Amino acid sequence: MRTSDPVGDSVVIHCHWLLTSRSMKNLGIVAIVFTVIVAVITAVYVSYNSVGTQQTLPITPGVTTTTPDTNRTVIVIPEENITVREQRDIVAYTDAAVAELRDKKFAAFASRIHPTKGILVEPYQYVSTSTGVHFAQSKNFVAQMASTSTRLWGHADGLGSPIAMSFSKFYSEWLFDHDYLEAPTVRVFRSYSNIPEVFPDAHVVLYEYPGFDQELGGMDWSGLVLGIEEYEGEWYVVVLAHAQWMI
Repeated sequence: MRTSDPVGDSVVIHCHWLLTSRSMKNLGIVAIVFTVIVAVITAVYVSYNSVGTQQTLPITPGVTTTTPDTNRTVIVIPEENITVREQRDIVAYTDAAVAELRDKKFAAFASRIHPTKGILVEPYQYVSTSTGVHFAQSKNFVAQMASTSTRLWGHADGLGSPIAMSFSKFYSEWLFDHDYLEAPTVRVFRSYSNIPEVFPDAHVVLYEYPGFDQELGGMDWSGLVLGIEEYEGEWYVVVLAHAQWMI
């Protein structure tokens, strides 16, 4: 039968408390270190995948990617053979171009026009070198932007009536009838409308509003199309078009 030893018991209790306290303290330190490591890894990941102010996550083909700082999603069509790095580069480039259009920095935008192919401007996503307005050089584009003269930009779908107006009016009523930099959906294509027939090497980016009136079931969707091609290691714009429901 064990006899009670108050002194011994006190020492055991004290040692147990000391060991427990040190263990808890060590666990606390481990938890803090782990939290710091996770925070650093997260910050590095976000920084690596960020592109400008509009794109902060890598894009997966066929998967809707929602950026954390906006309500925008970026979609790469599943059948398109585009790498993640290409996706980020493309969207970053077109974001900058759309920002220049929105802010009416037309000279800056003109510097993005393809040096040898120029740019084709269209009122609809169906493009044609015979009926669309083609600017062979950036200086021609800039001159047109500053002009108040009326010119023919195309014909209204279904009606066939001429779309004849100044660039300022065409810009506000057709090209940039909405703030497309704030469009909720951005789609990246290699094949869109008939653009591959005219520009086989183009990547196409569509900034899209899916619709405004629910009763119309999406028939009032609206978009801005940029077709871009790579030339001597740089991206350039070859197509600038408005997009919408067509008959």
